[in-house]
Amino acid sequence: PIPIFQQWKVLLRERSSQTIPDPDKMDPYDRLIWEVWMPKIRQMLSNWSPKTQVESAVDLLLVWMPLLSDWILNNILDSIILPKLQQEVERWDPTSDPMPIHLWIHPWQPLMETQLEVLYPTIRRKLGFALNNLQPLDYSPHVILKPWAKVFSPGVMEAFLARTVLPKLIYCLQTLVINPQNEHIAPVKWILSWKDLIPVHHFVDMFDKFFFPRWLQIL
Repeated sequence: PIPIFQQWKVLLRERSSQTIPDPDKMDPYDRLIWEVWMPKIRQMLSNWSPKTQVESAVDLLLVWMPLLSDWILNNILDSIILPKLQQEVERWDPTSDPMPIHLWIHPWQPLMETQLEVLYPTIRRKLGFALNNLQPLDYSPHVILKPWAKVFSPGVMEAFLARTVLPKLIYCLQTLVINPQNEHIAPVKWILSWKDLIPVHHFVDMFDKFFFPRWLQIL
């Protein structure tokens, strides 16, 4: 049907509207999309699963995007996609869900980067709760958090990690047994594995306070 709608766009397009137009002044092509195409899309997406069918919905809208006015695309994203994503995020439990959340949230970034920001506080809250149980030498939380490093703003990401992860790293360093005769460096490697997510000044401060004084005493 896309080639057909491309032809109709050429024939009927009078003007493209960025906002929802007055019904009496709606462009003929937009009216065709709104009255013929939109009901089918709404029906199709009514049973859509954000977690298991994310790629199909994203691909569908990306393919049709050149044929849609901004207000029509935004109507779909705001009234159908975003509410379903919000519901799924509310149900999501990072402590038991085997599917990382970024796999079904991040594919929407090309279409709705700013709209997704409403989801991030809930995601951070739930990730933070899950990190309460972070154990030394457990690398899985790092894998889960790394995809969010370029999504959350640097300041927000740093504050989140300083509140949730950094205390765990400090405790691990404080309880580290320093024995040159029987070196156990696995905890140090685990701490340093976070250096790509946590700014370096936190590591400088942490080692300066909780490692080097003890290490120098032993030497």
